[in-house]
Amino acid sequence: MAKVVAISFGRKMSNTDVMLKEVLKKCEEAGHEIQFVRPDDLNIGTCTGCTACVVGIMSGRNNGECAVHPNDISIS
Repeated sequence: MAKVVAISFGRKMSNTDVMLKEVLKKCEEAGHEIQFVRPDDLNIGTCTGCTACVVGIMSGRNNGECAVHPNDISIS
């Protein structure tokens, strides 16, 4: 079983969304795990260059996540 991720950069409920959701529906019927992602709906902040992520990795305190703008991206 594979995981199928569809990422839509179109407007909400646009033709792109509709087509991707139709493809995901067929993939799910075939037994695959699916995920639909709309980047516009995510809280994605811009990098400020604070290097807290690098310091976190180097010290072993975290896995490099942003300390200033925690994003809600979860594609696994």
